[in-house]
Amino acid sequence: MQLVIKYLFSIYRPSFIENILYMLQKTEYFSKDFLKWFFKTTDFTQVQKISKLDWTVKIKIYYFTSMLLCFIGIATSLLLGMIVSLYFILGIFLLPVILVSSLLLLNFLFSAIQKSYEILLIKKAKAKLGQIKAFKIAIAGSYGKTSQREILKTVLEQGKKVKTVKDNFNTPLGIANFIESLSGDEEILIFEFGEYYPGDIKYLCEFVEPDLGIITGINEAHLERFKTIENTIGTIFEISDYLGEDKVYVNSDSQFVRENLRSSNKIFSKNGVKKQHGIKLLSQKTSLGGTDLTATVGSEVVNCSMRLLGEHNLAPVLLSMQIGIDLDVQMGDLIRGVSKLVPFSHRMELRNLPGGIVMLDDSYNGNIDGFMVMMDFLRNVVNKRIVYITPGLVEVGNKTEDLHRRIAIKIIETENIKNVVLIENSATKYIQRELLGRAGISVIVFKSMSECLKKLNSYTLPNDLVVVQNDWGDQYQ
Repeated sequence: MQLVIKYLFSIYRPSFIENILYMLQKTEYFSKDFLKWFFKTTDFTQVQKISKLDWTVKIKIYYFTSMLLCFIGIATSLLLGMIVSLYFILGIFLLPVILVSSLLLLNFLFSAIQKSYEILLIKKAKAKLGQIKAFKIAIAGSYGKTSQREILKTVLEQGKKVKTVKDNFNTPLGIANFIESLSGDEEILIFEFGEYYPGDIKYLCEFVEPDLGIITGINEAHLERFKTIENTIGTIFEISDYLGEDKVYVNSDSQFVRENLRSSNKIFSKNGVKKQHGIKLLSQKTSLGGTDLTATVGSEVVNCSMRLLGEHNLAPVLLSMQIGIDLDVQMGDLIRGVSKLVPFSHRMELRNLPGGIVMLDDSYNGNIDGFMVMMDFLRNVVNKRIVYITPGLVEVGNKTEDLHRRIAIKIIETENIKNVVLIENSATKYIQRELLGRAGISVIVFKSMSECLKKLNSYTLPNDLVVVQNDWGDQYQ
């Protein structure tokens, strides 16, 4: 009864409209994903804890329409209530249902209008792109796309005029807007392809018509949408099917890529690029201060230093250098480009906190391969007590228990992680269960990331290394 009262109290609060609009926005206006969240939510007051509603023009239209519906609904209930009081009670009771149903109908109509606009914008962008003579590179994968994009841009732009999409503009509309911003004299264009459902990568290939493709890696990310890993693999390899096998570089450090690569795909890894006279790694050293590497290009030995952390960055860096060599960028420019590489925001980014604490912020890294990479990196950290904070993974479907048990086992195997802080949700119980009773490992659980970070001083010491791995959005709580 108490839960029912709390639920009713939360849906009749003035903030209810703003909260459901926020979640519609967070689920990227996918009605199916929104409804999945809506039906599992028992308290709508516990929304917008992590971030806030972005008041875009679209959201303002939705908001004022919703407010108008509420006003009409209440007014109608009052008028009918004057005739039969039961009508007023029934009207008020059904108001949230009518509101959500109307909002979804509005979303459907808005999406249809937006789709028509998108088709026109894409047609215009495609025509403009056809007039630009730049070499076009497209990047696809379950993970690592943004890092590969930014590394490639930084390495190549020392010798070429390069432009790439910003942030996560990896949808058709985002890419179309990017093309509209081009001046036309660019020499290299770098695109990031997002995938939600089978056929997405093929569609983007037909739109952009890239000259070269890169597959960064494949794992169980977004498995809730793709349902099976086979669907994920097939979708991402659409870039190879479209371009032809020999025009796509594939990262063999990824197991699912390695097991499914096509016979003529170009292979790259943390050891270099597998081709005649391809760049090859001789040695590397990575620490909290950055990474040094020595490589060979034919008979030439090349030494580079960068502030990027972790061995997983070697593959995209070496590939970027190889692409630069293939596009006639001078080696000196490539080395200078590598030296300018710094950690990306919220991706193994070091921050100095008060009290001598160092934070390694990896909160945008939300895939199993990223978790394993972090553990391998932490294994080599010395002279620091490590405090490891995570809410776990999202959108991994029926692999949830298996993957979180793997994370817990990896924590144990890393050996120098003795302090684990979990953010309570539907997945962390699997990590906690595996760690309980393990000698020397302390586990603390907080209800939210904000509470966890607010109380940081209560469970850390000076000189600690605090690692934040992934951060769930409100829609995943």
